Amino acid sequence: MRLLPALLLLLLVCGCASNRAMVKTEKSIYQPGEEIRPEVIATGLGDTSWLGVFPAETPPQSALEATQHILDFTTFYNKSVVFVVAPAEPGHYDLRLYGDEQEVSILASSSFEVQTAAQPISQAEILTSPTERPTRLSFPVPFRLPPGSAPTAWIGFVPAGVEPSNSTSSRLSFEYLKGRTRGTAYLLAPGDPGNYDIRLVSSDTQSQVLDQVAVRVMGNP
Repeated sequence: MRLLPALLLLLLVCGCASNRAMVKTEKSIYQPGEEIRPEVIATGLGDTSWLGVFPAETPPQSALEATQHILDFTTFYNKSVVFVVAPAEPGHYDLRLYGDEQEVSILASSSFEVQTAAQPISQAEILTSPTERPTRLSFPVPFRLPPGSAPTAWIGFVPAGVEPSNSTSSRLSFEYLKGRTRGTAYLLAPGDPGNYDIRLVSSDTQSQVLDQVAVRVMGNP
């Protein structure tokens, strides 16, 4: 059994008889667009198991009925990191776990609140300093950016010196931000040693560089 740090996800996939499950958020209050990485403890979860964000007043429903009210969701298919995004509107919400799309009841849920930030984010930032990393190592890169970003805004590695307009066509390991205003991307350092930038880019099409940090990728000794 291993609790992965940062993503706080624990899946117990076994033939256990118990159907008890738990979903727990890292905190009770989030800002609009903030990333939510829940702790999930359950047995027998599969690729079609999923977590959804719902208004708190949404009545308990089957998975099929619940899709009419869902605000954001994620499945566990082929993922080592899962997250959902806090709604843009302040209010009270539930994070609900379903075993699959045919599930007739909620396996577990957790409540949270969204409150407007006292000091809204005014500019995009990569919250890490210039650094050195070994090749092919995945590491966390925290970021923040103002609300209203494009669905295809992304953060990722680009060879140093690439023109901003060519960022998208030259990107290596990257992650779409999916509407997040605060969160952490997990990027895989390139396989070739050299100088690179981690860039926060406005979208696939505009390729406006909102922020960047230099990274030197080192070969194995």
